[in-house]
Amino acid sequence: MPPAVGARGVEPVPRGSLPVQAAAVDRPHVSVAELTVEAARTGEPRLLRQAVLVDPDASSTLTPEQIRAVGNDLVVAHGDLLPEPLRETLPPNALRPDHDRGVPGARPPTASAGLEDRAAANPPSTDRRRTP
Repeated sequence: MPPAVGARGVEPVPRGSLPVQAAAVDRPHVSVAELTVEAARTGEPRLLRQAVLVDPDASSTLTPEQIRAVGNDLVVAHGDLLPEPLRETLPPNALRPDHDRGVPGARPPTASAGLEDRAAANPPSTDRRRTP
C-alpha cells in the first residue's frame, strides 16, 4: 500500500484489492506471519518452528534439519523476548505428523489417502475397446 505524507504524517493510501498474481507472491510470507501470530496467541512452540520451516527465504537455502536447528538457536538467543511457552527448544522429530498425534511409528497421512478404498470400490473395466 503506498503512503501519502501530509500534515497528519504518513498515512496509507488504499488502492483496492491486490491482483491475484501479487497476492500469490505475498501468500507464503503471509503464512509465516499467521503461524507466528498463532504461536504467540496459543503458546504452541511447534507453530513457531513451522513458521520458520515454511519461510520461503529460509527454505530456499537451508535443509529442514538446518532450519530446525536455527529455530532452536533463535529461541535460545532471543528467549527473553518470547512468551514463556515459546522458549522451549524442540527435538528434531517434534514437527513430524506422527509426533503430533502421539502415535509412535505412525505414518503421516498422504495426499492419496482414501484413494485405495475408492479404487477397490470402482475396479477398472476389463473392456479394452475404445469408446468415442
